[in-house]
Amino acid sequence: MSNITVATPRAPTRKRDQKIRRAVRRLATIGNLTDLRYRPALQATARLSILLDTAYEHLKARESLLDENDELSSSLDTYRRLSDSFLAALKSLGLTPTSVLPDGDRSLDAVFERIGKAKRAREKEPDGPATPSPS
Repeated sequence: MSNITVATPRAPTRKRDQKIRRAVRRLATIGNLTDLRYRPALQATARLSILLDTAYEHLKARESLLDENDELSSSLDTYRRLSDSFLAALKSLGLTPTSVLPDGDRSLDAVFERIGKAKRAREKEPDGPATPSPS
């Protein structure tokens, strides 16, 4: 008699991978980072985003943020560390207002100017990078 193994469904893996792909596309669009060199950083940031959402849902579902010893749950520390990592990843990609400021200029006007430039660039390229028209 042969040993038959039951195949495990791959749907949860596919679903997670689809979430990551959607998050990468969203981050690439927001930051105007369509260059493939950004892809590994975008994927890591997307994974952190999904982990952060999952951790938040876990904390939200708890009845109390205290454990059985009336101390703060270790889940809060995990969430804080994930948040710090996510913020660092966003800064490295230039997706926070302070990360896009020139070194010498830390004014709020520079932030709004940078946001305006990125918005105009996205409006010009709705379906990806523009290709030069043949003349």
